[in-house]
Amino acid sequence: MPNSISYDFKSKGYSQVPFSRSYDFLKSAADIFLNFTDLKKEEKSKWSCNNDPLDIGIGYVRKQREYGALDNKEYFHYFPELPTYFTHPLSKAPSELKKLINVADKIFNDSIKVSQLALKEIEKGKQGAFERFFPHGSTRPGSGILRFLKYHPTTRGRHIAQGHYDKSGLTLALAESKPGLRIGFDEKDMRLVEHKSGFALTFPGIKFTKLTDGVIRPSWHEAVELDEKPYRPDCSRWAIVFFLHPEGIETASFEDHHRPLTK
Repeated sequence: MPNSISYDFKSKGYSQVPFSRSYDFLKSAADIFLNFTDLKKEEKSKWSCNNDPLDIGIGYVRKQREYGALDNKEYFHYFPELPTYFTHPLSKAPSELKKLINVADKIFNDSIKVSQLALKEIEKGKQGAFERFFPHGSTRPGSGILRFLKYHPTTRGRHIAQGHYDKSGLTLALAESKPGLRIGFDEKDMRLVEHKSGFALTFPGIKFTKLTDGVIRPSWHEAVELDEKPYRPDCSRWAIVFFLHPEGIETASFEDHHRPLTK
């Protein structure tokens, strides 16, 4: 684990951290997710959850601009306790969902380990932030969320994901199908970043800023269509992201995490 995560956060808004799963493994996991999205709408909707501990949508979620969303996308939020929130028993789930949950659990556990190492390095032995993320050495149900993302096709130069801060405390951007992710501190300070196999991009969300009393600013980021070459006809790009939420910090409003902070 590099010893410059805090410096990277303060100087450019993100850092590279080792991740045990290769790009090929993560690509295979994304394909499993995309196979799940191929199911009929009625079947996918059975695996959406109204009982949501973080109020961010868990299980299967679809967002559409025509209904007020900022982006056209589908995603799936996983955490180990997820099956207990389903209204249908997992034994009745289609094979596509069972395969997705199986691979998601592996990636989730690896993401927890990497997050723990990153937070310990950031603290450099000091007590405080780590315990807010991992009280009693573990996460609470819903405090860690693994997201599989499917962005629908759009035109070159257009935002696939509008600029925003993550609601989380710490984010791990694990993989994406092609470049397009840009990270900075505000709309005028953005740089295109690329994933490296065997590494994850980590950056602070808005809760990390609250946790550090503003010492570490949250990272403003967006995704842009660069080449109009979709991953497949119904999917411009996919991404896999892990979000970690600290204990005891209120979730920011929609306006707060979609509006750049003033210096």
